[in-house]
Amino acid sequence: MELRHLRYFVAVAEEGGFSRAARRLHVVQPTLSMQIRDLEHELGGLLFDRGARRTRLTPAGQAFLVEARQVLAQADRAAAAGRAALRGDTGHVRIGVAGAAVFSGMVAGRIRAFHSARPLVRIELREAAPRSQRALILSGELDVGYSALPAPADEPRLASMPASTGYRP
Repeated sequence: MELRHLRYFVAVAEEGGFSRAARRLHVVQPTLSMQIRDLEHELGGLLFDRGARRTRLTPAGQAFLVEARQVLAQADRAAAAGRAALRGDTGHVRIGVAGAAVFSGMVAGRIRAFHSARPLVRIELREAAPRSQRALILSGELDVGYSALPAPADEPRLASMPASTGYRP
């Protein structure tokens, strides 16, 4: 069973017929009918009473409709969550800070700006000395670090930039 089968089923149920559902879904009616027959075959029974004028749900179809709508709603929520994560709107970022950076106020201002732009991203601060930050970033335990030391030239996996050119929402 695929989400397409559920979408087709719900459309037929809501439209009360295969022709109207096919128009709504932008598919040809024979394809839609075949997909519904495949779904009914997979489930082992009829989901619709097919009349001359109207297609109605069977009791099994009524029960299936409730669950199909829930599955489709959850699939939509999953897709939205995936898109948000891909845009960087959700997730978490782990930031290493050295003592002096915390007290300068610059880090707090940058974190506030980032949080305003992406309020669903969880921010985790971890105090770490500059040299420790490098190791933690390379091991995957930190995502970014604030320190007075630039990235070492002999480590191509690290890059640094002055804080004045850092993140701007």
